[in-house]
Amino acid sequence: MTGPGRREPGSRSTRPRPSTPGPELAWWRRPSATFGSVVVLIAAVVLLTTAVAAPLPASPAALAVRAVPVQDATLVCPAPGGRGGSTTTDVSALSASGVSGAGSLTIAGLAAPTHPLVRSTGAVRAAGVERIVPSGPLVVDGQGADAPGLAAAQVTATPAGSGRGVAGTACVAPGVGFWFVGSGSSVGQRSRLYLTNPSTAAAQVDVTLYGAKGPISTPSTQSLVVGPRTQRVLALDALAPGVGRLAVHVVVSVGTIAAALYDTQVAGLVPRGIDWVPAAVSPGRTVVVPGVPGGGDGPRLLQILVPGAVSADVHVWLVSASSTVTPLGLQSLVVPAGSLGQVDLARFTHGANVSVLLTSSVPVTAGVLSRRASQTSADTEIAYSAAVAPLSGPTPVPGIADSSTTRTELLLGATGAGARVRVTPVAPAGTRGLSLAPVVVSVPSRTTVTVEIDRFVTGARTGGWTAPGFGLVVTPLPGSGPVYATRQVTMTNAAGPMVTVVPLVTPVTTVSEPQVRRVLDSGPGLHD
Repeated sequence: MTGPGRREPGSRSTRPRPSTPGPELAWWRRPSATFGSVVVLIAAVVLLTTAVAAPLPASPAALAVRAVPVQDATLVCPAPGGRGGSTTTDVSALSASGVSGAGSLTIAGLAAPTHPLVRSTGAVRAAGVERIVPSGPLVVDGQGADAPGLAAAQVTATPAGSGRGVAGTACVAPGVGFWFVGSGSSVGQRSRLYLTNPSTAAAQVDVTLYGAKGPISTPSTQSLVVGPRTQRVLALDALAPGVGRLAVHVVVSVGTIAAALYDTQVAGLVPRGIDWVPAAVSPGRTVVVPGVPGGGDGPRLLQILVPGAVSADVHVWLVSASSTVTPLGLQSLVVPAGSLGQVDLARFTHGANVSVLLTSSVPVTAGVLSRRASQTSADTEIAYSAAVAPLSGPTPVPGIADSSTTRTELLLGATGAGARVRVTPVAPAGTRGLSLAPVVVSVPSRTTVTVEIDRFVTGARTGGWTAPGFGLVVTPLPGSGPVYATRQVTMTNAAGPMVTVVPLVTPVTTVSEPQVRRVLDSGPGLHD
């Protein structure tokens, strides 16, 4: 919906922006050399020099590359396990490669790669570990045909106690930069940043914190060394105590690491919720936070990070099941440079699932903290969403579960043109009694569609339906508009609902490989 003075989704501000010598040749003349031989020699040198210096013929093949399937993929699940005997964690992996041939999947502890908890070979595609007992990071490794499109996730449930709640996160590939929008260090809030290095070489990391008033000075978080196959955990409440809301930027200067951020909130002995803060996209002028959960009372806090030196003028669009609108007061939010702004969307969402589209005058990134109150107790639960990129290919959703107490939904948002996706169920090896078939889901332009997982199961729920290896593959169809997706898991017990949201990110399936040809028959070069 548009109106006077409103910009179209995706529009941008029209403000002006600030504006050797060549090698020497040594000559020796033999006493017996004649003038003719010298001329011949000079002519030969000129011809040779011309042949070497002349540019090679322009040929598309000289710069050609080809896409080849990924042969090895590594993902890190930051901290499975938890406190108390009632805590359980499911860790699952799923490959969406579509590549035939042999492959393997292993899930092992960071410090014990040669003693995996799961080892599967052949065309595996799906594997999982249920009810992890040991705490500490796990490493998921895919080889051969199971490496392209590999995704993994962990979901931890604690039904009672001060850490009551459900927390889910994607297991991430090691990288060189991460943004997190969410967490804090006020009284009763404990946020932990996990830096995991699964490689055999040390990594060096810089961590920058942002608050409502701007960047926070933390000299001890610069040039941190994370040793080989080790994990460092930073307590944000010790680094920056008393800060109500935080954003975190992780930059790796040497090597690669996997970063993850966990938030726990309590009020005395009353649990206020737990969740992982998903990694957000790098700052841009247009960003989308999909899958803001509805249901229940409580705030939906949109948090906007402006990491640059210029304040942002941000326009907020809410994409619901029926339309896209900008509520009065959200047409122009000014967020100071270097700070983390916040606005409550609850009175505009009316308890519905929505996606949030932001257009900004300068690059920003964003997330949403949702708090759900219980109808039967003083407990509350939290769920973090984050700005992510649209799906770009087959995207696995591992670890699906559905029962009388657990509900899983897909939230699909199309902020521009309408979208169409194919959702393909994938059952773990050995599962029987299920009738699974792909389903095409249409998402009308500028809407958010909620899809119940029940839709994909038409047979009996037997043979390990709730096993963590079960999954889905979500694939945008040709001609589809951009589509953003999340998985929402809701668990319910006597104390009320517990919820977590995991944004879907399309994993890498191919890498570019240059082609080689011979140049002047003198050695290897580019060829087709």
